[in-house]
Amino acid sequence: RAAPSAGDAVQRTVLSGPEMTEDIAEHQVEATIEAQRCQKAVAAEIAEAEKHAKLLTWAANKAAEEGLPQAATMQAKADQAVRNLEALKQQNQSPRPAPPIKVV
Repeated sequence: RAAPSAGDAVQRTVLSGPEMTEDIAEHQVEATIEAQRCQKAVAAEIAEAEKHAKLLTWAANKAAEEGLPQAATMQAKADQAVRNLEALKQQNQSPRPAPPIKVV
């Protein structure tokens, strides 16, 4: 008996229309769930960075009020934390990819 041709093997691995549609739909659902998970993680990261920047800013202001020698260093750290927060927010506002095309 002869071995099956390469064309026969390819033909058996190709999905039919309904199977392909189901596969695409499943991947779209998985991608949507992953995108939502990432958005939540980014929101939590921004909230934490905001908390950190506020704390450092408060500490720097308090140190300056009390005339502590570390006030300038603390202000520099607070300024950096604010810049980091703004960078995170800007990254989160970058354009989103277009929604997936609906396959019928």
